[in-house]
Amino acid sequence: MPENKSANAALAGLERGGNKLSVAFAGKAFETGQYIPRAGTCCHPDCHSPCPNPFHPGAQSAPTLSLPNANGTYLAVCLDMDAPFLSVPILGPIAHWIQPDYKPDTTSTADTLTCESGSHIIDYIGPAPPPGSGPHRYCFFLYEQPADFDARKHRSMPEGQQVGVRKRMFYSLDAFERQAKLGPIVACNYFTSN
Repeated sequence: MPENKSANAALAGLERGGNKLSVAFAGKAFETGQYIPRAGTCCHPDCHSPCPNPFHPGAQSAPTLSLPNANGTYLAVCLDMDAPFLSVPILGPIAHWIQPDYKPDTTSTADTLTCESGSHIIDYIGPAPPPGSGPHRYCFFLYEQPADFDARKHRSMPEGQQVGVRKRMFYSLDAFERQAKLGPIVACNYFTSN
C-alpha cells in the first residue's frame, strides 16, 4: 500500500487549521470530516439535496471547488484513503478523481474554481464503500498546476473515457506528484461516507 506522505501531512495540517478547500455537492459545502450519506453527494441539478436515489446518474458528478484568493491554475485530486474496509485498507488509496485546469471563475464572487469538463486525467466517481464497511474518508487535494503541465502524459485512458477500478487502486499520490512535478498541496478537505 502506498504511503502517500504528502496527503497524510496535508490532512494532519488541516486538523491544525491549515488551508481548507471548500467542496460542495448541489451547492452545499461540507464541513471537514462531516459524514455525508452516499445519496447526499449527488450533484445533479434536478435532484433535491440530498438526492433520494443513491443510484441516480448525477451521483457521479464532480463537486464544486472553491478557494479564497485563488490565482492561477490548479489541479484537483480525490482519494478514498480507506478502501476496502477501515480495518483492512489494503486496496487503497483509490483514486476517485484527478482534474487539471481549474481556474478562478471570473463571473462569480464566491471564490469558485471552474474547469473544462471532459479534460480529466481520472474521471470522478462518487463514494462507494462495500456493504458492511464503516465510513471511508474521501479526501480532496488541490495543487498549483505547473505551467508546462501536459495532462495527456498522465492519462491511462483516452481523454473523456472512464478509468477502470484496477487502475485506480493502490494509488500513490507521492509518485504522481513527482511525475507531474507538482509542488506542495495548496489546500485540502475531506468528508466521510458509506
